[in-house]
Amino acid sequence: MDQWQAEYERSVEIRVLAQRMEEADYPVRFGSCGALNETAAAYLRFDALTQDHRARLTEADGSAGRTFRDYRSDGEGGEGGEEGDDAFRSVFTHTVAVPLRQRWLDIDAQYSTVLEP
Repeated sequence: MDQWQAEYERSVEIRVLAQRMEEADYPVRFGSCGALNETAAAYLRFDALTQDHRARLTEADGSAGRTFRDYRSDGEGGEGGEEGDDAFRSVFTHTVAVPLRQRWLDIDAQYSTVLEP
């Protein structure tokens, strides 16, 4: 399988979604089934990062109650091309995600400042 075919197969679901968005006249566009745009590319990068973080959790993390939402990168670039925590950015605003002050399962719904300063 060549590089182009591998890339296409990794993106087939988003390509179908792009087609459906276009057909439905959805306000956000990912391009077309044949040609994805930069928004779709950003979404694919984000999806790869989240899959990588889920795969890095260990049994010890599970025993400690840590989930992929609590994962923090060492910032040194992992096997999956991870670029550190600042690689997690909004697909639409490009705002960098910030860590929570505590495990997400321990956050009280009434707690208004859950982000680290």
